[in-house]
Amino acid sequence: MLRIFEKSERVVTPGTPLLEIGFTPRLEIVSDFLTRNAVRIKPGMPALITDWGGAKDIPARVRLVEPGTLPDPTLPDSSYSPDAPDSPDSPDGGSDR
Repeated sequence: MLRIFEKSERVVTPGTPLLEIGFTPRLEIVSDFLTRNAVRIKPGMPALITDWGGAKDIPARVRLVEPGTLPDPTLPDSSYSPDAPDSPDSPDGGSDR
C-alpha cells in the first residue's frame, strides 16, 4: 500500500480514491468470516475479488486461515463480570439484601 486517502469510515461517492496500491501481484487482503463459512475455507483455495471498484474481478488464492473470534453482534451481550451485583463471585455473593 502506497498511500491511504480515507483513514476512517465514512460514506464516499463512487469513484472517490480510498487508497493507492503499489505492486498488485503481491496484494494481500484480510477478511473476516462467520465461523459457519470460515470452516470451509482452506489454504490454496481459489478466490475471486469482486466489487473492488475496478472493471474486472481479480483472481486470487487463499494463503492463510487464522482462527480467531469476534463478538457476534446478533447475540445478546453475554459478557461476564465477577464484580456485577448479581454475580455469585461478587463481594455480596449475588445477594441484593
